[in-house]
Amino acid sequence: MKKMRLVMTIALVLLTLLVFAGCGAEAADDPNLGLYTADTAEMWGIEMPISDLFENGVSIELKAKGKCTMNFDGTSGNGKWTLEEGAFHAEAGGAVISGTLENGVLLAENVMDMGVNITFVKQAN
Repeated sequence: MKKMRLVMTIALVLLTLLVFAGCGAEAADDPNLGLYTADTAEMWGIEMPISDLFENGVSIELKAKGKCTMNFDGTSGNGKWTLEEGAFHAEAGGAVISGTLENGVLLAENVMDMGVNITFVKQAN
């Protein structure tokens, strides 16, 4: 179990690097805009609450014109994102993160090709 925790911690650290850039939404009234907090991380069929790994949590705030802010366990950075037909994509420093965004749930899939899926849930305004 300690190995799993270490692998998931490394994957989430790498996720921090990924979400600092991209391109995306244009209208300020886009229903996808808002704060998404990481709820769970899943790998090899094992799911863990993010709070078990990071005391200060992980979040992504999607803003107008494809801008975003990511907060990772107390550290924040700015970047960009895109969303096309439900497919979410962000890039940072040559790294890429992809997944889906539907109905207030952002699923980052196969983060860093490590088989880790991270679920973010949109917070109410």
